[in-house]
Amino acid sequence: MVGKAVGLTCANGLLYMIRDNGEITVRGIFDLKVQHTFMVPGARDIAVASDKTLWVLAQKIIRVKPNTVRPENCCSKVIQRELTG
Repeated sequence: MVGKAVGLTCANGLLYMIRDNGEITVRGIFDLKVQHTFMVPGARDIAVASDKTLWVLAQKIIRVKPNTVRPENCCSKVIQRELTG
């Protein structure tokens, strides 16, 4: 089941949408085609830095660095690093 949209931001030609189930969908702004989809449990807000780093507000602030791992795997690995210090 698709969750309800709870957050939205746009940067660098991409639209980022957060759903209440923690799914983050990244779409191109010109054609709205899905570029990436990934999960961040508890995600409620997102910001994009000029270097394309994603900052996600969940139970804590989570940083997702650009091009560190494949998009479908990025969040689980980054969340693990952030939560374990």
